[in-house]
Amino acid sequence: MPSNPRVVVSIRLTVTPEHDTILPPLSSKVLKYVAEEAEGLLAQLSRSRASYKPLFVSMLYRDGKPLYSRHNKNTRPLHARKGEELTARISFVADRLESLDAAASIEGRWETPYGTFHVEVAEVAVEALEKLSISTSPGAPTGVLGIRARTPVLITSKILVVDPEYSKKIPQAYRTMPTPGLIAAYSLKLWNRIAGGDNMIYFRDGWNRDASMVARAAEVYMAELDYKVTPETIVIGRDGNGKLRLARGWTGWIVYRVYGKRLAKLLDKTLALATRLGLGKSRGIGLGDIQAQWKTDKH
Repeated sequence: MPSNPRVVVSIRLTVTPEHDTILPPLSSKVLKYVAEEAEGLLAQLSRSRASYKPLFVSMLYRDGKPLYSRHNKNTRPLHARKGEELTARISFVADRLESLDAAASIEGRWETPYGTFHVEVAEVAVEALEKLSISTSPGAPTGVLGIRARTPVLITSKILVVDPEYSKKIPQAYRTMPTPGLIAAYSLKLWNRIAGGDNMIYFRDGWNRDASMVARAAEVYMAELDYKVTPETIVIGRDGNGKLRLARGWTGWIVYRVYGKRLAKLLDKTLALATRLGLGKSRGIGLGDIQAQWKTDKH
């Protein structure tokens, strides 16, 4: 084991407004602003424009429900009351030594463009990256996989394209159905981009790490057992001309039967990381907040 192993850190927070306030359409931008202004590692990760960056900043949650604006005729501004305790989470991957001061750097009173907030650390969890799993008990994963999306998941079919030059010619077509191939491909790319080195995953010995191969295997070896999925259009903000910026993805839950043991073993790790860091585009502003878990047949 390396002397300074990589870990996944999840910081659960209480965020309390000092006054009644109007929140941004994505309430995660409050916490993102705080993270960018914090010193050290969190500021560095929050300001990064890298693809697949090892950071997740959640929405603010009220009574277990994420606060973000859905685009429809009944859309109303988001608000928070003075003294109301909202909850949130920041998760990231780093070397163990780098991660020690992250929680302390974000705690305190913060003046933001959206109002003044008190941020308190409720819990800090540190997990070894190489030991991540979505299994609730020791042993091999079962064949029934449940995935729940609390906030919209945005995944484009472009992740299945191998040739980077050809990929530039393909539009950003975001899918509103959680197909097995897209979920498997994105979670594998996320893992391999972040884990790197000896922790990278091969689907099969002698194969490369190409996500499209894993996507094909998932389409063959996975089948939907049950689902309740809803397409949602959300408000991201406004562009320089004042026009609304929108995005469309899916929320809800889905249960798959995973027939291939090798594929189940791969998903056990890659979806564990996606549960901490999110799935799909804009994970740094709270989209793709998922929970994946193996279930018994009776569930």
